[in-house]
Amino acid sequence: MYQTFNQGHTSVALSYPAVLASPAVLALSPAQGRGGTLVTIADRRLALLPAAPAIYFNGVLAPLVSAIPAGLVVRVPGGATTGRVKVVTADGAG
Repeated sequence: MYQTFNQGHTSVALSYPAVLASPAVLALSPAQGRGGTLVTIADRRLALLPAAPAIYFNGVLAPLVSAIPAGLVVRVPGGATTGRVKVVTADGAG
């Protein structure tokens, strides 16, 4: 969805999805794994952030391996248990 703002003679079109900065995890691949497993987190704009986000597997911080066009690659930390995957950035958590 686009909204156009007219400022005098200049119009600016903003795409709302591009403006929203909160992180959004779209998918995990693989969906499950043991400690040490590499997981790709398909996301919305996380790989483009200037500072690396913090990723938690059920409260345990996961090391970021790389940022790729498809998302982020993290290693499941030892001691992680089944539960929520949380991504924290300067703009919020998701």
